[in-house]
Amino acid sequence: MINDNNSPKLEETWKHTLHNPIPFFRTSDGTVKEDDQAVAAPPEYMVQFEACLRRMWEAQDWRRVALAVGLEVAYSLVRIVHMNRSSFQAESPVVFWLEAFRGKGKRQGARWPFKWAMLRHGVTGLDIGRIIFESWQYWSKARQIPMDFIVMDPSTGTRMGGEHVQSVIKEVAAAFLPEPSDLVFVRAYGFRRFGGTLAAVTKTPPQDLIDYGGWAGVPELAQVSSGPTAVLQAWKQSMPHLYCDVRKENEEVQKLLHNHMLQGLLREGRERGGSEWAASWDALQNLALQLNDKEDMVSVLQVVRAAAMAAVADLRRDAETKAVYGATNPLRKQYTVKRIAQLRPLAMPPTSERPKKAAKK
Repeated sequence: MINDNNSPKLEETWKHTLHNPIPFFRTSDGTVKEDDQAVAAPPEYMVQFEACLRRMWEAQDWRRVALAVGLEVAYSLVRIVHMNRSSFQAESPVVFWLEAFRGKGKRQGARWPFKWAMLRHGVTGLDIGRIIFESWQYWSKARQIPMDFIVMDPSTGTRMGGEHVQSVIKEVAAAFLPEPSDLVFVRAYGFRRFGGTLAAVTKTPPQDLIDYGGWAGVPELAQVSSGPTAVLQAWKQSMPHLYCDVRKENEEVQKLLHNHMLQGLLREGRERGGSEWAASWDALQNLALQLNDKEDMVSVLQVVRAAAMAAVADLRRDAETKAVYGATNPLRKQYTVKRIAQLRPLAMPPTSERPKKAAKK
């Protein structure tokens, strides 16, 4: 059993984040119903979940993979169902690359495979990706075939679904939530809403938003579109997207960048608000809009973004990506580029003469 002492700042975060009136919506027949929308998990709780996961990892608790998967839903913006269609392909010091054998949406009548980046480290520096990878690698080698799912019981290698992740998240959350009745708000889908909420707080530009997760549309296209699916489809079929050859690199950069911006906002909030400051979404949004103390007319968010960009550049500068066990397609095709000190003369000089046509018989 995981034991955590309740703290006033956790209770304050819960009040700000979850005790808001539940919105309503009107159906096509005019009936008014409750909009039972999951609430985005607040950053303060992610810190607590990571602290619990660290102890579970040290104790080799069988629930560690399920909790790690829940956190990766928030940090890597991938649904559990797609994690259970994925295999690890490559690793670097900052991310793991995976490939899902069946994609998110149909294209030309089929759901094509897609690669995605899993962040290794959470906001506290815990190597969450390593916890999942170790279990997958152990059972892949034990069965002598790369497993095509990553959500599993690490003690048996048995596949686990979203309901298992949900139950583990609730069990862990019960250790630090102020009221047992508040567990009704803790849902795995709330972890999925984490990335979109963070992008709103950090004022992420439309192009970066697409690179961040591929799950959001461009606002300009949304004005002439009936829904997010059509928006995303329109963007993915656009020439700027199709002709871009660094989409995967951009995904890695944006996931790292948002993670480091969140870390920067958390540090700034602790420095300004002290130990009782609670990282609710409202608190982060208000903090991001404030002016920085050291530079005039520059917001906290601008300073945090610049520092995060520098940190990500340092992390990726010498990071090497290598294939993992059983990888079938770990890296994309690319040139081997080295600096050319001097151009060598061509083997044959170019000619401006037109090619002669073959003589008619």
